[in-house]
Amino acid sequence: MERFVRPFASDRGASLIGCWAMSEPYHGSDVLAIGAREFRYPQIPGQLIARSEGDAYVLSGHKSAWVGNGTIATHALTHVTVESKGTASRDILLIPLDLPGISRGEMFHKIGQRELNHGEIILARCSRPA
Repeated sequence: MERFVRPFASDRGASLIGCWAMSEPYHGSDVLAIGAREFRYPQIPGQLIARSEGDAYVLSGHKSAWVGNGTIATHALTHVTVESKGTASRDILLIPLDLPGISRGEMFHKIGQRELNHGEIILARCSRPA
């Protein structure tokens, strides 16, 4: 609460920008389609997988080009598959997007709703405490 929620709620200068990083290349934002092929085979490129390494999770994969605020957000509530829990596991982590191993794709150029920027978030061995 003190580290993230209160500062975000009281930020009047838009220095903290959030996004909901749920969409992945092979299943979009349909995280409830647990029985789908994309959830049975986590090795499909693009799935964001959290692997347990010691007292941390190491995240690798990416979120699709249609993450709202994806290219400008400072923090993301991120759906991840935790490898040790099985591919049907969908945990949510709050991830500051300035960590080592995180990069952004280009802004997705779309026909409408240009005020809401969309873009992918790429995680390459980004470590988070378990």
